[in-house]
Amino acid sequence: MKKFLSFILILTLAYSVNAESKTEYSVPFKPSLGINVQGSTLGIGGNVYYNVIPKFTVRAGFDAIGVKFNTDINQSDISLKAKFKVRTSGFSVGADYQFLNFMYVAGGIGLFRFKPEGHGIPTSSISFGDIEIKPETIGTLDIKVRQGFSVSPYLGIGFGKLAPKKKVSFAFEIGTYYMGSPKLDIYATGMLEPSADPDHVATLQKQFKQYRFYPVVKFSLGIKLFTFNKDK
Repeated sequence: MKKFLSFILILTLAYSVNAESKTEYSVPFKPSLGINVQGSTLGIGGNVYYNVIPKFTVRAGFDAIGVKFNTDINQSDISLKAKFKVRTSGFSVGADYQFLNFMYVAGGIGLFRFKPEGHGIPTSSISFGDIEIKPETIGTLDIKVRQGFSVSPYLGIGFGKLAPKKKVSFAFEIGTYYMGSPKLDIYATGMLEPSADPDHVATLQKQFKQYRFYPVVKFSLGIKLFTFNKDK
């Protein structure tokens, strides 16, 4: 059964490549310039592409997003007001190879920025018998996360087309940036100051070491702006 399914898959791919080849040779190729408008786990943005030769496209673009939210944390007698902020942005350059009519691979490098931040401050005093500890004595806690590499390689695979043959195309892409082991910066005051001890921070950083990849899920709309005549 597995051999039969493998045979069907190979036959389908071969037919797709053959059909694509016939389509390409029936219409003379002309280089084109256009834009991609996209939304992804990197944010909202876009890029400019140049379809140099059949199946091969180069591009450069920018994406960014910022999210802020607050929450109250109540545990036992401790009440904390926590503020979180996540900023993600990236300027990237890369190339795409459309190896099938409906599928392509993407690669490149990016000036990738991933900056989660958290700030916690107690909102009430803590009582231990007759002893009352006020919020300013408890202190504050700030945590910042930085990616290991400022320049990160990217690899992905997409379904659809980034460079349309006519005027418009759609694509869905999944990939990942390799950002290296995250770096932690912890600042604390008052009774929370031991949380910023270098040994404690180093222990936490080892636990975060496994998160070296940033996943990318992207939807894009391609719009052809100009077509160049190769004979000129």
